[in-house]
Amino acid sequence: MGGYKGDSYGEDLAVRRRYHGLVSQIFANLRKMVGWALRIFVWLITPCLPSGTGGSLLKDKDSGVIFFWLGTRVNSHSDWFSEGVTKRVGNGTTTSFWFDHWVDGVPLRVRYQSLFQASDQCLDRVVDMGNWAMGDWEWEFRWKTSLDLLDQDLLSDLIESLRQVNLSSKEDQWCWRHEIDKARLQRPLPGIDFINLARVWDSWAASKVIVFSWQLLQDKIPTRQNLRRRRVLVGATDSSCVFCGAVEESIDHIFVFCDRISSVWYRVSRWLGVEYVSPNSIMQVFENFFGLGVECRVRLGFILVWHAVVWTIWTSRNDIIFAGWSSAIDNIVDRVKLSSWKWFLGKNPDSPCSLYEWEVQPLLCWSSKVR
Repeated sequence: MGGYKGDSYGEDLAVRRRYHGLVSQIFANLRKMVGWALRIFVWLITPCLPSGTGGSLLKDKDSGVIFFWLGTRVNSHSDWFSEGVTKRVGNGTTTSFWFDHWVDGVPLRVRYQSLFQASDQCLDRVVDMGNWAMGDWEWEFRWKTSLDLLDQDLLSDLIESLRQVNLSSKEDQWCWRHEIDKARLQRPLPGIDFINLARVWDSWAASKVIVFSWQLLQDKIPTRQNLRRRRVLVGATDSSCVFCGAVEESIDHIFVFCDRISSVWYRVSRWLGVEYVSPNSIMQVFENFFGLGVECRVRLGFILVWHAVVWTIWTSRNDIIFAGWSSAIDNIVDRVKLSSWKWFLGKNPDSPCSLYEWEVQPLLCWSSKVR
């Protein structure tokens, strides 16, 4: 009798499994049919929509719910909801300073990674990051360790970005980005070539050097001119170029127009076997170096040297100010060659190129790909 019950239970369990498997298969087929029906609907309706718009099928990553988006075309593989939501800050009591999208639509921990890692306020809200003083909001940052020169530059850029935010007594609000007034979102950035800015990142140079170059092309580094604009340098503080002492230190002067720096570019161009044409700006210097290479590795080599030159100019400038070093042109050019060679070997460890070969035939070193 017991064996009979066991057999009956086993048969019943097998029937249930087959039933659940059949039901699951039916639902899976229905989902496929609905998906194909929606795709056909999108395909039929898209030609009837205005130019620049379209239909898209979007799937929420958490709930698995499928949405139909009718309007501006979007990338179905992007995190479309997180990218569309932003925080409008009032009193800052419910907004995370580092994690929320409240400045330029990008979390500050992503935009300023090294500052986030050095911060002693990683989990603080916006309201916890400063105080009201005489009717003005003043930011107060605490750090685990002292900031190096590069992080100080990033901090200056962070403070400049925070100037566009006006804290008030109102409550913070979540907003759908596409419903916000376009005038609030489209902050004018005159004179910035975003195509060339994107090209800066494709390089053999060290990461910190690429970040510096990216800031340089946007005039975001703390030259004496920029420090005076931000009222860091006041009164009779000297703001002249540390190399020539004749003109105020701006990015185009210290990196292009200064007589001593022009000699550096001329010597480096001769080393590379190209002709140096006097440019109008540091951006034009970058464009000239980018245009020298047709083949990918050759172009990477020229851009690597450009990174090395601007980085060496800036570090030499800091050494003159803080360590009292000299600004001999030969020393600057030698540092350019050494730095670019080290960065090249860092990204191409199998290359047999020696420092001597790099100094004699740099194009031959970076043009030949080790197999």
